[in-house]
Amino acid sequence: TNTKMREDYEHGKVTEEALMTSGIHDTAEEDKIQAVERRHFNLILFQKVFLGNVLALWLQSSFLALTFQDGYSAAQIKLIISMIFSGLQAAVRCCRVSSQTGVAGLSVSILVMFFVAWSFLKVYEAYHCKYHLWNLTTGCVAEPEMDIMLSK
Repeated sequence: TNTKMREDYEHGKVTEEALMTSGIHDTAEEDKIQAVERRHFNLILFQKVFLGNVLALWLQSSFLALTFQDGYSAAQIKLIISMIFSGLQAAVRCCRVSSQTGVAGLSVSILVMFFVAWSFLKVYEAYHCKYHLWNLTTGCVAEPEMDIMLSK
């Protein structure tokens, strides 16, 4: 039967060539399934990795900069270690999904990795900027800007 042949193919008991000659191999249906699968992986990459993990990572880097204390406190070290693991997890997920989804997955992966890099730059610059705040477009926050913010 067709179902048995398909199950045997999925479990490696029948070759793809044998499946194609059996007449149950529908390339149009398979293409539809692959397209749906790619959309699903792209959606997961955007929702779970970008919206769930990476934006939280970006907020953590902002939190670290805003609550910065000179030196290394245990809380800062824990936060940085947590951020490193989150960044690595995002990178691994991007690699896995991008290889399965093509150009669309690659573009989402580039967006994800851009935000990961931005987050780590904010942490790095928190240790190098006078007021521990760094913006992507303006660099370290200058003294007059901080005086205005602190006086309010």
